[in-house]
Formats: sequence, structure tokens, C-alpha cells
Amino acid sequence: MPARGDAPSAARRAPASAEFLAWLDAVEAECLTRCGDPRAALTLLRHAEDILDAGSDYSSPDWFTWFSPLRLAAFRGNTELLAGHLPQARTTLEDVLAHLPATDGKQRTVILGDLAAV
Repeated sequence: MPARGDAPSAARRAPASAEFLAWLDAVEAECLTRCGDPRAALTLLRHAEDILDAGSDYSSPDWFTWFSPLRLAAFRGNTELLAGHLPQARTTLEDVLAHLPATDGKQRTVILGDLAAV
């Protein structure tokens, strides 16, 4: 059984883009946050950021266009909020909101909800 934080090992059975591997970390981090382990979630989010920074030789599938460093930051802001790191959450979420395209109404609503909770 893979260790916690090793979810991308399933994706490594086939070539995967940095964005896809980072998204897997982000989803696992969200699960860890909801299960009461935000510290491990924040570690996974840092790992996801490192993956995006390093890049990959592989491209994302054509359908996987929505995940980006900005979306990863939104995951981080939510985890910071739920971990009680309110000043960091506010800063992260405000930055995401400032850079979010105006056409991304659904994500904007989610970020505004998290900011209201801060």
C-alpha cells in the first residue's frame, strides 16, 4: 500500500504531466484536510508546488486545461483556512482572487466563500 503523500505513484505507471501530478497531490491534500490532518496536507501542497516548478517532459491531456498554479494556490488557501492559519489564508486567497480571470465565475464564488469564512 502506498504511503500517505504517494498518490502520484499511480499516475507514474504512465507518463504524466507536472500539472497532473500536482493535481493528484492537491486532491489528496484536500482529503487530508477534510480528515483533520492539515499539516500533512500543507506538506503535500508544497510538494505539488515543487512539481509544478520543476515541470515535466510530458504534456497534459487536451481535456486537462483547468488546473494551474493559481488553482493549486486556491487549494492551499482553503487548507490554510481550515487549519486555522487565517492571516496566511487571507493573503493566499486574496492573491488568487486578484489573479483569477473574470470569466472564471464558479472558482471566484468558491474563493469568495473561503474569504468570507476567514
